[in-house]
Parts: sequence; C-alpha cells; structure tokens
Amino acid sequence: MSVERVLIGLPNMGTMVTETALCLAELAVYETAHRRPLRFLDVQTSLIGASRNAIVEAALEQGVAHILWIDSDMTFPMNGLERLRAHGVPVVGTNYPVRCEPARPTAIDLTGNYLQPKAGGLEEVHGIGFGFCLTSIEVFRAMPRPWFADEWNGQILMGEDSHFCMRAPARVMVDHALSWEIGHVGRKTFTWADLPFIQKDTMSDGRDNFAA
Repeated sequence: MSVERVLIGLPNMGTMVTETALCLAELAVYETAHRRPLRFLDVQTSLIGASRNAIVEAALEQGVAHILWIDSDMTFPMNGLERLRAHGVPVVGTNYPVRCEPARPTAIDLTGNYLQPKAGGLEEVHGIGFGFCLTSIEVFRAMPRPWFADEWNGQILMGEDSHFCMRAPARVMVDHALSWEIGHVGRKTFTWADLPFIQKDTMSDGRDNFAA
C-alpha cells in the first residue's frame, strides 16, 4: 500500500531556532520509523507570503498530497503530523499563543473573536496561524494565485495566513488537543529587574549594592 507523500514546508527569513530544529529531527525519525516518506523544502525570502507561495508551487510540481507548514520558531510533538493527518480534513492546524506579551491566541473563531484554548476535539474557525498546519494540495489546485498575500482590509493589515483562510475553498479546522502541545518560541531581554530578590530602590547605585 503506497503512502501519500507529505512536503514539510519551511518558510523563513534565513534563521531557525534550535528548539524547532530538534523537533524537526524527532518528527523525521518518527515518520521514517513508520515508513511514511517525507520531503523537506526550506524557502528563504524577506517576505513569508512569498516563501509560502514558492513552497506551494514546488509541492504542485513534486506531486505531493499534503503540505505540513512549520514556521522556524515553533515546537511540536514528534507525532504532530500523524495526528493532523488522522483527521482527514483539507485544512487543519493549531491554536498557539503569539510570541510576545501579553499572550493571546492566534486562531479566530467564527464570530471574529480570539479562540480560547479548549480541551480536545476539532472546531471550525475563521482563521489560524500557519505555524503548524496541514493542508491538502487539492485546496491549492482549487484556488487562484497568489495563495498567500498580505492584505489591507480597510482597518488592519492582514497577514498571509489570514489571506489564505478567507479564500480557502474548504473549512479551516483547529485541533484543540494538539494545540496544547505547540510552543511558539519568543525572545526577551532579561535585566536584573526580572529577578524577584532585586529591589527597585537598590538599582540606582550598583557600586553600593554589588561591591566586591
């Protein structure tokens, strides 16, 4: 029995965090152990939408069945692809937090509000981030180009993933259970103010408080 090929699409600007690389390695080992073939495509541009469009073009040429989108700053379980494929739906992804404070969900529910995390199951949504998302190649065959583009809707600039979700000829689904296991790696500059035992009134003169 032949197994439909999956292309791992890695749109990025030339960098990838270590945690994502380790997760990719574990995913590859897991899928290989289960005799499921994978292909990887890393497309580096300054515009993520352009990278995504190039990945779709390559996927159409290579004849793969699905694209698993993985951003360069995500963490995920090694069986994440297996679990998304098991749903058998054209577009299914995860609801993970943005990588800044204050944290908020990335998925938008059908009422236009941020989708709060829930326990288990699938839910249809208005839009999702493509940080960890599985799409059938047939969805792209049925859509006009460009599949991904930033767009001004009169009030805000929508990202390329929102552009796709609004035009996809298929329902967009979120896997709530898997969403709890997805991480979004952020960046923070730490100072002494982050340490609870440092009082603000002792930070004015380091010579007095941190003398050798």
